[in-house]
Amino acid sequence: MEHLKYTCLLGAALVGGWPLAHAQLRPAPRLYVPGRDSLRTFTGVEQAAYPDGKQRVWKELVNGQATGTWLEWYPDGTLRYRAAWRQGKGHGMWEYFYPTGVRRSAEVYEQDRLVGLAYQYHPNGQVATESSHLQGRRQGYVHTYAPDGTPLTAQLYQQDQRVLNQPVLFEPGRIATTAHQEWDITFEPDGHTLYFTRKLAGTSAQRIYRSVRTPTGWGEPQPAAFSTGPDEGAFITPDGRQFYFASLRPLPGQRPRPATPDMNLWVMDKTAKGWGMPRPVPGPINGIRQPGEAWPAHYEAGPVTDAAGTLYYWAGSRTGPDANLYAAPRLPDGRFGPPQELPAPPNHRGTDSSPCVSPDGNLLFFASYNRDDGLGREDLYYCRKVNGQWTAARNLGPAINSEHNEICPRFSPDGKHFFFSSDRGPELDAAGERVCSIYYLETAYMTLQP
Repeated sequence: MEHLKYTCLLGAALVGGWPLAHAQLRPAPRLYVPGRDSLRTFTGVEQAAYPDGKQRVWKELVNGQATGTWLEWYPDGTLRYRAAWRQGKGHGMWEYFYPTGVRRSAEVYEQDRLVGLAYQYHPNGQVATESSHLQGRRQGYVHTYAPDGTPLTAQLYQQDQRVLNQPVLFEPGRIATTAHQEWDITFEPDGHTLYFTRKLAGTSAQRIYRSVRTPTGWGEPQPAAFSTGPDEGAFITPDGRQFYFASLRPLPGQRPRPATPDMNLWVMDKTAKGWGMPRPVPGPINGIRQPGEAWPAHYEAGPVTDAAGTLYYWAGSRTGPDANLYAAPRLPDGRFGPPQELPAPPNHRGTDSSPCVSPDGNLLFFASYNRDDGLGREDLYYCRKVNGQWTAARNLGPAINSEHNEICPRFSPDGKHFFFSSDRGPELDAAGERVCSIYYLETAYMTLQP
C-alpha cells in the first residue's frame, strides 16, 4: 500500500513536468506519519492533500532537513511551487507559478544564496524583471519590462547597492512629488538636513522647505521658519556658516510693489540656536527694479559661493535683454566687491542662470537657454577653470539633459551626488504646467570632457 501511495505521488509530480526517469530510478521513499515520526529527524517524504484528496504538498527530507524536491499545488491540481533543496538550504532552481499555470518566477540558489539570473514574469508570461546576482547579492543590471515586452528601466547594482549611474527622482513622493513644483536643493555640511524650494500645486505659495534625515529616511518636509515667501534658491556654504537665498520680500525701507516684483539676495548666519535673521547680502549686489522695467532687469537670484567665498548668481544682463551669470569677490570685511558679469564663453546671447561651483572649485555648472547645441529648452552646461579663466561651455549631454527643462545644478556636501531639477516627467500641475522635480545621480557617472 505504501508503494502504491508513492506511485500516485509521482504521478502528481509528473503534472509539474518531472521526467519519468525520476520515478523509475529512485527507490520508494518512506512517507511521514504524524504521531509516529518526528519531523526533526525524519528521512523520507512529508506529503499532504486537500480535503477532496488532491495532492497539496510534497517535501523530501533527510534527517529532518529539506533535501531534494519540494512541490506544492493549487486546489485544482495546478503546480504552484517547485524548489530544489540540499541539507536544509535552497540549492538549485526555484519556480513559482500563477494559478493559470504560467510561470511567475524562476531563480537559482546555491546554499540559500541567489546566484545567476533571476526572472519575474507578468501573468501573460512576458518577463517583468531580469536581475543578475552574485553570492546572494544583486550585481549588475536589473531590467524591468512592460507586459508587452517594452523595456522600462535598467538599474545598476554593485554588492546589492543601487548605483545611480543615471538620473532618478530624489525621494519620490516626499521631496520630489508629482503635484508640486520643486527645485533647488542644498544640504547642511553633515548631510542630515536639507532645504529646497517648493511651489504648492494650484497656488502661488512658494517657500523654502526643510527636511531632516531620520533612521528610517528623510522626514516630511515643512516650510522653513525663516521663509515667508515667495522665496527660492537656498544655498548653504561649504563651511555651513552662512545660508543664502533669493526672495521677493521687500528690502529694508522698501515698500512692496506687487506690480513690479523685485527679487533680491539675502543671507543668514549660523548661530548657536540655528539660523539668524535674514538680511540683504552686503555690498553692491541687490538692485531695485523700477516700475516699467522688463524682467530680468535688477532681478537677482540663484546665489551660491565657492570655497574661497566668491559669490555667484544670475541677474539681468547689463548689455542685453537676457539674464546672465555674475561673480562678486568676497572682501575681508565680509562684504562683496562690485559684481562682474561673466564674459563669454560662459555667458552667451541667451539666458544663463542657476550657477553652481563644484566642490573643488574647478567646474562651473549652470543652466542655459537657446544655445546652438541645446537638446531641449533649458540645458545644463559646464566650464572648466584653466589658468584662472573659464573655458568654453559644454553641454552635459543626453545622460542628464532632455528635450525639456533642466535647471538648478547642485552637489551633495561630500561631492558624491549631483542634483538638478527637471520637468521631464509627464505630470502637469493644476495650472497645466509641467511639474518640475528634483533628480540626482552619482557624480562618478557624469560624462565630463577634458
